[in-house]
Amino acid sequence: MFNKKDTVLTTINIRHRRLQKQMALKVRRSNPSLRAELSSVNLRKNVFVDVAREIYPAWLDANDLPIVRGQKLEPKERLAFAGIFGQVLVSGGVQNDAKCTFIEMRKSDALPEFPQVERMSNNIDAEGRPIGRQEAGMFWHKVLATSPTRGKASILHAIEVPPCGGDTVLASVYRAYDTLSERMKVWLEGLEVMHTLAKIYGQQMTAAGDAKANTGAHDVVRFHHDTGCKSIFDRGFPTEIVCMTAAESAAIPNFLFAHCEQPQFIYRDQWQESDLLIWDNRCTIHHAVSDYNGVGWRYAHRCTVKRNKVRNETGAA
Repeated sequence: MFNKKDTVLTTINIRHRRLQKQMALKVRRSNPSLRAELSSVNLRKNVFVDVAREIYPAWLDANDLPIVRGQKLEPKERLAFAGIFGQVLVSGGVQNDAKCTFIEMRKSDALPEFPQVERMSNNIDAEGRPIGRQEAGMFWHKVLATSPTRGKASILHAIEVPPCGGDTVLASVYRAYDTLSERMKVWLEGLEVMHTLAKIYGQQMTAAGDAKANTGAHDVVRFHHDTGCKSIFDRGFPTEIVCMTAAESAAIPNFLFAHCEQPQFIYRDQWQESDLLIWDNRCTIHHAVSDYNGVGWRYAHRCTVKRNKVRNETGAA
């Protein structure tokens, strides 16, 4: 007797076996706090729906930081892959209609034909102009920490790497939060911290609205809506805890920063050419190491994916 349900299940199982044979995505953990390596996948061949179904949950499960080796991707393919994680922003981390001189300057770092792909390099062109952002992020931070448009994922693709140096250091603020005392966790709930890009880039902000456009209040304790885990805000741009004195505002972040930067929470990635690194800005902080000038050229493309939810991080809708 014909059974439509059995036929559908058989079709799904056959399709699943074919997908396993094509991809056989393997996850190898190599760091207790962060890193996992994804292998047996060719993103150039397999990006889109089927790969998204495997890579997205692997990204959430891979201790915050999967790396995919040997990916020879064109900008269009890289952009398609980034779209697996959500809406990809134009360079500078804002929507196209944002009015901010500083952000407009940042947009010039993008590939002309792909404004969502940001170039990171210490190289210059034939006319002596920088090819992309130079010496970016040489301090602990999260991408878009100061923007109303918060960062979800960052996808960094190494196209050219120096023979040594140019590492990226990352820390899990999941693990940092988990190891706080229960009393400290309760005390931090509900606190907000002001972040401003002017703390680092103030001298480059020449227009009246630049600082305001890059300032925002965010919760000290962040709630991750995909995993249900909590984490601590980053050290890059905070200026004060809302409704506290300057002395109080300085003491609390300094303690949390020192806590987050302990060796047991940290992974240092040594880049290989064609590596693709995908980190979760909701639970990971990072900084670049500028120790390769004069040693070799570093050239990478970065895509930034936004998250929709900005405020009320404690779990309410």
